[in-house]
Order: sequence, then C-alpha cells, then structure tokens
Amino acid sequence: SFGLDDQKFQNEQLSSNVSDPEQIARAIYDVEEATSIAFDIILEHKMIKPETRAPLIKFLQLLTAHHPSRRCRKGAGELLVSFDDLYPTDFPSSQKQEDDKSQVRNFQICGKEVPRGYWVGAQ
Repeated sequence: SFGLDDQKFQNEQLSSNVSDPEQIARAIYDVEEATSIAFDIILEHKMIKPETRAPLIKFLQLLTAHHPSRRCRKGAGELLVSFDDLYPTDFPSSQKQEDDKSQVRNFQICGKEVPRGYWVGAQ
C-alpha cells in the first residue's frame, strides 16, 4: 500500500487518499495509463537504439521492482526477460529481428485491461 499525499504536490481540492482504497485504485489506473503511453512513445519513436539500450534496461528494472501496479511490474519483467533476444547488443538486421520487433510493437506493458482516456488525478 502507498499514499500519494506528498505535501509538495498536494492539491487542496483533493483529500488525502491514504485510507481511501477507491482513490488509490484510480491513482494506480493513472500510473498504469501513463506507463503504457510512455512505452508506446518509446516504440513509436524508435527510441530503442544501441546507445539507449542500457538506460532502457535500467528503466525496465526499475519498473519491475518498484512500479505500484502489479500488472506493469509483470509486463516490464516479461519484456526484460526477453529483451536480449529482441534487442541484442549488436542489433543485427535480420528478418527474425524485424519479426521480433513487430511483436514488441503489439506488447502492452501493463496488460490489455489498462484504461485509456480515464485520467483521474492527472486531469
């Protein structure tokens, strides 16, 4: 469990959510949606390159260990496990490599059930 009541960023119109499970669930949906959008942007702009490989692996490790959503932790972990196969250090260009990359394009890091367009706290 966690609270999103950081005094530095607290909005007076929102009450503290530490004891409100429904508000915590909505906040997690926001984080899941933001994570999914960030991953989509990384893939859409072809940001996985030899020079960005190591930072991206560290980012996926961070998500796997600390993301507040179990679905996102699981998805990041699954991608991390197969990352070396999908994006080896030498990035050879082969048909298999292109097929693997197309699989990643369809990968939904936080699962298929992530709500889209239902921002709560981020509005």
